Amino acid sequence: MTTFLSVSLAFFNVDSLTHALAISAVCAVAGLPELIPFAVLGAVAPDIDVTFQRFSDRDPRLYILTHGGFTHSFAGALIVALSAALVALPVMALAGYGTPLLPAMAATLAGALSHLLLDFLAFPGIPLLYPVTDRKFTLGIAAGPTPYLLFASLVFGVFIVAGRASIAEPWVYGGFFTLVVLLSGALKLYVSARSGGRAIPGFDLVRWLIIAESADAYRVYGYHLLNGRQPATEFPKLAGVSREEISLQMARPEAKRMRYHSYIVTAARNGDGIELIDPLRLHGYLWYPPCYKRLLLPVVKR
Repeated sequence: MTTFLSVSLAFFNVDSLTHALAISAVCAVAGLPELIPFAVLGAVAPDIDVTFQRFSDRDPRLYILTHGGFTHSFAGALIVALSAALVALPVMALAGYGTPLLPAMAATLAGALSHLLLDFLAFPGIPLLYPVTDRKFTLGIAAGPTPYLLFASLVFGVFIVAGRASIAEPWVYGGFFTLVVLLSGALKLYVSARSGGRAIPGFDLVRWLIIAESADAYRVYGYHLLNGRQPATEFPKLAGVSREEISLQMARPEAKRMRYHSYIVTAARNGDGIELIDPLRLHGYLWYPPCYKRLLLPVVKR
C-alpha cells in the first residue's frame, strides 16, 4: 500500500512531466535537441526510488531507500543517471539513434541535477549531501505537489502534442514557471517575517502552516494571507520523558526512519514504552510523507 501511495505521489507531483519538459526546453534552447531523450531519462531517473519503499518497510536501517531518499542526493543522482545512460545507449543504438558516449552521459547527468534543483524548491526537502548527512535541504517555497506548475506543464504538453507549440520556444511556459517560483519565494519571505516561525506553503500559496519552536514545545498554527494568523496548537516536545531517554531512543533504526519522514517529532510516556509521533502528519496538518507517523518503542536502558 505504501509503495502504491508513493508511486501515486510521484505521478501527480511536479515530477515526471514538469521535470521532463523543463530539461527538454533547456536542451532545445541550447541547440542540443538530439540530447533531449537522454536529458529526459536523467530528469525522471531519480524517481525510480518509488520502487524502493519495500526495502525500508522491511528493514528500518534502509530508511534512506524511499521516495525522496538516496537517489535525490548528489551521489545517488550521479549513480542513477550514469547507470541509466549506460543502459539506454545500446538500446537506442539498436534503434538507430546513435549518440556519442560523453554527450549522452553529460545530458543524463544534467537531467538528474535539474530534478534535484526543482525538488529542492519544495517541502519536505531532499538529502542532497547523503551519505555525509541524511538531513533534508529545501528552499521551502512550494508544497510537494505544486498544482500551478503541474497545470502549466499539462497545458504546454497538450499544445506540443497538438502542434500548437514547440519545445524549442518555451517562453510562455518558462515565463509562467519563473513567475510562480519568484512569487512563491516572495510570499515565503513575507509570511516568515510576519509569522516569526518556520513557514510551510499550502497548495494554493494563500494558506501557510507555521511552526514556532521554543525550548520545550512546538506551536503550530495556520496563516492566511488575507485573514492573518489562525488559532495555535501547542505540542510539548517531551511529556514524561527525559532528554537522555529520547536521545537513546532516537539512535534506534526505527526512530531514525520515523525522524527522516517527519517534520517534527515529539515524545511521550506511554505505559512501559515511549511513543514518538509527528503531530503535523498525525493530526492532518500535512499528509506527505504518508507513512511512519507514530512509533511506540520500549524503554532503552544503559
